[in-house]
Amino acid sequence: MKQLHFSLTIVATILLITAGCQESQVSTESQAALQVPSPACNDQAIEAEGIVTIFDSEGSKYFTHHQYRICSSAPSLVIWGTEPEGAFVTTLIGKELTASDKQGGDKAVTRAILGSLLAAGGFLDEMGMEAGSPVKIGGIWYIPSQLVAGSLLGDGITLFENRSTGQVDMVQIVDASSGKTVTARNYNIRQFDRVKKTLPVSVDIFENPANSLTNRKMHIRYLDFNISNQ
Repeated sequence: MKQLHFSLTIVATILLITAGCQESQVSTESQAALQVPSPACNDQAIEAEGIVTIFDSEGSKYFTHHQYRICSSAPSLVIWGTEPEGAFVTTLIGKELTASDKQGGDKAVTRAILGSLLAAGGFLDEMGMEAGSPVKIGGIWYIPSQLVAGSLLGDGITLFENRSTGQVDMVQIVDASSGKTVTARNYNIRQFDRVKKTLPVSVDIFENPANSLTNRKMHIRYLDFNISNQ
């Protein structure tokens, strides 16, 4: 009986390893088949890898891995990867979004991710902003600044600069097309020597205004930033 149990354990282990290899092969083949665009960029585009945590409405979460290509001069963001439904690529150029998946991508969330990256590096300073009165959120004083109407990134974008650090901790997006208000919260903004730019190490995405950071939808932990070869 012990020998039979031992044999069954070996067979089960082999099946699990085989299934894992097949799943990995499918994911690799699906991602290789993607046509990942390279939007025109007046300076060097940056690429990053990110470990992403997705939260659903019931509090459950799952982990995935996405790739990012960011351009600051002609603002754009390309996100691609492989999900259980298959490989996908989402492209945001300015305020126009295209997506390969059936859901069509989430425009408000994608705008928030791009806005958080550009704001952390000070790339939005030249777009024109209207500063508001200081506000206190979560015990921290911020200076809100709204991008002027007609900006390259679209309307409804407010940056929240931490008065103590001078860094933009939060970017709020009021997306008229979807009716959503989404806030990106940056963490550990620092200089990345490889790309010579200031960027966040991680970001949380909330489907709420900046003064009510609940209903977290996503957490991104950037593994590294590199100059794009594309």
